[in-house]
Amino acid sequence: MKKIILLCVLSFLIGAFIGFYADKPQHSKQDFELFQSFSSSGKNYHDTVLKVIIYRDNNIQELFDEIRDFHTTMNGMPDELTIQLYESKEDLLNGNAIAEMTFYSE
Repeated sequence: MKKIILLCVLSFLIGAFIGFYADKPQHSKQDFELFQSFSSSGKNYHDTVLKVIIYRDNNIQELFDEIRDFHTTMNGMPDELTIQLYESKEDLLNGNAIAEMTFYSE
């Protein structure tokens, strides 16, 4: 009887441990997540606004350049690229950007 109770308790603890760690958000090795992208274009014009959640903020300018390079590699450079940085999804939904920068094509 003691073995059955011990086995049940041990199974419960292992299940709780797995459930706790499986529920944590998994971040990629990137320092940012492109959360939203808005594009608009006209006859001779194309602009894009990126809303980005960042996971580190020690060098904001470096992050802007990294995000611009990532977007340009995937989609090409638009005439105007605006990047808005947020610290969390909650900040993004509330419109609390920590920084914003616009790049123009040459």
